[in-house]
Amino acid sequence: MKKTIWAKITTQFEGIHKYPNAPDEMAFLRFDHRHIFHVTVWIEQFHKIV
Repeated sequence: MKKTIWAKITTQFEGIHKYPNAPDEMAFLRFDHRHIFHVTVWIEQFHKIV
């Protein structure tokens, strides 16, 4: 018999960065600014029952 298990993991984290070479029309990106990244990962585990 074959059994498959799926696990869903969701998290978020903060990242701060800047883009020093940003074009003039986006000059605000040259300074530190924050993003909240949302990540979802699905993990599939295979388990063979003997």
